[in-house]
Amino acid sequence: MGIGFVAAGAASVYKVGSWYKTPVLKGLDLQKDLIADVAELIIPKTDTPGAKDAHTEEYIIHAVAFIIPYYEANTFIEGIEQLAQASFKKYQQPFSKCSNEQQMELLLKMKQGGFYSKWPLLSKVKRKLLGRSFFEIVKDLTVTGYCTSEAGATKGLAYIDIPGHFNPCIPLEKGQRCWATK
Repeated sequence: MGIGFVAAGAASVYKVGSWYKTPVLKGLDLQKDLIADVAELIIPKTDTPGAKDAHTEEYIIHAVAFIIPYYEANTFIEGIEQLAQASFKKYQQPFSKCSNEQQMELLLKMKQGGFYSKWPLLSKVKRKLLGRSFFEIVKDLTVTGYCTSEAGATKGLAYIDIPGHFNPCIPLEKGQRCWATK
């Protein structure tokens, strides 16, 4: 029984160490299409541009390389690799070749969070020590990349280049989009 606890502890230390290593960013450019497909699932094209139209995948790759903490970058890289592997394992084809329903199913499976989602206290500890989950990271980066892009700010949101004056409370008109400026 003691050997089992030692083995589990060693495996946990190894896993935590892998999250705190320097991220390997070379593979992100190879996963650009997969990242674009995931972002498009989060913000699909409707009467406004989608995430692919706003080129959010470029922002996401930049943010993973230079903006978010390295442990979250490792979580993101590991999550993208798991998503690609899950696509081949379940549907025997790349993520981009899967139907929209299959892509959504794979992404929602990643959202569930696995082991930690069953134990709320462990989930809080994991988030505190290791940062957000893959799904939270990709969702946050997609929304930020979309809203700060030209296509997202001007066509997806209501944008006034130079507002005349500041009105702190303006009622939204029926069918009006969110404001892109503060």
